[in-house]
Amino acid sequence: MCVIIVHWHKNQRTGGAMKVIALSRLFAERLSATIKVPHAIISIGDPPPKGGAIGSRATFADNPNRVDTLWMRFYDLDMSFIDQYSILHTLKDSTFFDMETAEDARIFQEEYGHGLFTEEHAAQILDFLDAVKDEVNAIVCNCEAGVSRSSAVAAAILRITTGSDEKIFNDPRYIPNRFIYRTILNVWEERRADDA
Repeated sequence: MCVIIVHWHKNQRTGGAMKVIALSRLFAERLSATIKVPHAIISIGDPPPKGGAIGSRATFADNPNRVDTLWMRFYDLDMSFIDQYSILHTLKDSTFFDMETAEDARIFQEEYGHGLFTEEHAAQILDFLDAVKDEVNAIVCNCEAGVSRSSAVAAAILRITTGSDEKIFNDPRYIPNRFIYRTILNVWEERRADDA
């Protein structure tokens, strides 16, 4: 189990330090009943295939300490790969991708583009954090493997709230999706500029 503990800010209600935990779906499901402090969950799953049925999402045990859960669905993809299809050509031997031309990249985007992380997803995360930050002592971020999407969200939370994302980016257990991370920070910075 991967656990990242950080000081975020003092919780107004309890005076305690905020903790951010990045986990796989399996560990988050197992942990959900045992969290003894007020907490919130950001649970990330895959979107349905284009035109397909929605798959299952994480199942969390009831816990009276859970303040709220944000359910999200987006792929662990990076739009810059689509824009720079030649990168996908380098991936074709090591993954399920078989991209050699701009047309291949266009087809890929048509098939999976509906599930890319967007500014709207980033805004949902930021709104959720604003809504729960004074009520919780922990945020659990989970995705299927607990390696890329959830760590990207956790890293962005750390960067926004503490000024440092080193605990994620320096931990070899994580490979944060940089597109998700950058998008969250970009939306946050736009909001700060609008508030100034």
